Amino acid sequence: MRFLGAIMDNLISICIPTYNRLPLLQETIASCLTQKYRPLEIVIGDNSTNDITEEYLQNLVLPDNIELRYFHNRPTCGPAMNVNRLFDAARGGRLLLIHDDDLLCEGGLDILAECWEKHPSARCVYGNQYLISQAGLVLPQKSEELNVFYSRSKQFEGPQTSCLEAGLRQQVPNNGYLVETALARQVRYRTEAEVGHSVDTDFGIRLGAAVESGAFVYVNEYVSKNRENETSIMRLKSINHGQHLFYREVEKFPVSSPGEVAAKQELLDRIGAIASLDAAMAKDRKMAFHILFSRHYGKPIFSHWTLFRLLSIISPNLGMAAGRLARRS
Repeated sequence: MRFLGAIMDNLISICIPTYNRLPLLQETIASCLTQKYRPLEIVIGDNSTNDITEEYLQNLVLPDNIELRYFHNRPTCGPAMNVNRLFDAARGGRLLLIHDDDLLCEGGLDILAECWEKHPSARCVYGNQYLISQAGLVLPQKSEELNVFYSRSKQFEGPQTSCLEAGLRQQVPNNGYLVETALARQVRYRTEAEVGHSVDTDFGIRLGAAVESGAFVYVNEYVSKNRENETSIMRLKSINHGQHLFYREVEKFPVSSPGEVAAKQELLDRIGAIASLDAAMAKDRKMAFHILFSRHYGKPIFSHWTLFRLLSIISPNLGMAAGRLARRS
């Protein structure tokens, strides 16, 4: 059964899922402690296979009016389930999700909370992300390009007319957003078995579909830092990211306005090529062919990219062998 924490309106819960990364988690917690907003709680859901994080947190000294609550998942659960457990455990009327390798900017939460107060219709508020290196150095040009690519710039500031369109454009960051706790519990993360590793984007889309116009508010200020972590699942090329599962869900998602239709098509265009390969590698030949011959594939039919995918559809092992051979040549 789910444990649903009692809601306290003024309290904000910072939710941090973690897994065997105590040095990075320490940095994340430190960034949370620079926030001025009170009252505040930090809720940590630990999927670690050891007790190192638990032992560290037992001796952590916190500032006044900040409480730390810790849950060690035994047995461990998937990343999406860990996030959902954090949503359920949060006692604040609003919560902020931050992953254990990312950081809040100094005053980032304060910016979001202030923006929330200015917009009575707000149910989810978010801002810009810095992209940082694995060592924690800000990458200015990449940061600007990242935010512009995801429709986070001056022209989009303020309440969003279509929250679903904002979700489809991936305007809602993968973390660092402030959201109504009851809404987060209602929508919840879907599992990797349902949408692959696109669980954050999927959550943002379904969150947008669940709320009324103006409920998403974008503030054009930097509030969080997203780490280019070489060990991140989404950066490991050897792993099937299940983009074909996400593609299937986006493809059937109902949209109505011209902006929503366009945003949906652009998202499918963005993921089509990798989704066709993921489908092939997962031996879902029907889905692989469906994407390969759709308008969203995005690669020339007569090209080495398509040949690679066709070989992978015939046999994933054959495709991988061809890929290794191509990289050596």
